[in-house]
Amino acid sequence: MLLLLLTQFSPSEAARYMTENYGYAVSASVIVKWDNLILRKERPKQGDKGKLCRRVYDLSDIALFNGIAIMRSLGYSINEIKQVFSLDLRDPAVEKECSAFIDSIKAKIVKQKKSLELYDSFFDVLKSRNK
Repeated sequence: MLLLLLTQFSPSEAARYMTENYGYAVSASVIVKWDNLILRKERPKQGDKGKLCRRVYDLSDIALFNGIAIMRSLGYSINEIKQVFSLDLRDPAVEKECSAFIDSIKAKIVKQKKSLELYDSFFDVLKSRNK
């Protein structure tokens, strides 16, 4: 398990990992876009010329990208998500505000799940009427 925690992923590997493990199909370019706009992960510089090294991500970065994917699928804008990432969670009041925001996301997911269950029953009734 420790080896997996230390694994470094390129943008394309991160995108593939998200698709295979979280179910969100995102491209490498979306990962890079989210990094540039939201995550803003520092890239180390190489040598004297200061050339940036290639982007690499770890599992904690991928967990953050997964959260971004969830928020985007629920209709949150990049700017709204950026605001969440800019919060200082060391402040108890801000942490409480962030927790309330996360709870609202969970409530939206629960509502969507309930809607899917209702849709399944609709589809079942529709099938039975057409027999």
